[in-house]
Amino acid sequence: MIDRSWRRVRPPRRPAGKAPPAVELLARYWWTVALRGSLTLLFGLTVLIRPAGTAVMTGALEIVSAVRLWCELTGGWLLAAGGVFSVVAGFLLVLLPVTGVAAVARLVGIYALGYGLALALLALRLRQLKYGES
Repeated sequence: MIDRSWRRVRPPRRPAGKAPPAVELLARYWWTVALRGSLTLLFGLTVLIRPAGTAVMTGALEIVSAVRLWCELTGGWLLAAGGVFSVVAGFLLVLLPVTGVAAVARLVGIYALGYGLALALLALRLRQLKYGES
């Protein structure tokens, strides 16, 4: 026999015009979603144009961040290690432009473009909400 009790479970009803707290927070800070979407679009374009340069630049920034946060961040070596791997991957892209690696970089770029566009559109919808504004 199949238990169908899950159909009876409904989320609690909210008063009309009252959004969940997470939606109110996003609506209040819609510009952060817009900024993240814009930066992701720029990153996606950069990856499509220069995948090796993007990997090296990202890795260098991760290493700098790890050095600056070394005293305050437990496990900061992981950030530095990720930066080193990114720099190495970037140099490998330059030295050995294998078709498969370039294809993966393009896929990441296309993903970033789509994700950035989705976040930008979300930010526009959140901006239209007037929750939490006084």
